[in-house]
Amino acid sequence: MGGGRSAVPGDQHASAWSPRPFANKLRIVRPRLPDFVDRIELRGLRVGEASADLEFTRTADGAEVNIQKTSGQLSVEVGG
Repeated sequence: MGGGRSAVPGDQHASAWSPRPFANKLRIVRPRLPDFVDRIELRGLRVGEASADLEFTRTADGAEVNIQKTSGQLSVEVGG
């Protein structure tokens, strides 16, 4: 899977991660960042035998997730 971009409005709930290593999936729900962080990059995030490089950037109503790179058979989903 190549790079992709998704913006999801945040709400009053915290972000949720749902790694499913046996299904080769990572689902990110309601991405948000702490008040003191505007941008963060995660490199080499392992999910089973695969990995992903992700960038989170603060938006007015949550965070945008930029899927920079995946390796292995990994599907990354961003949803609300």
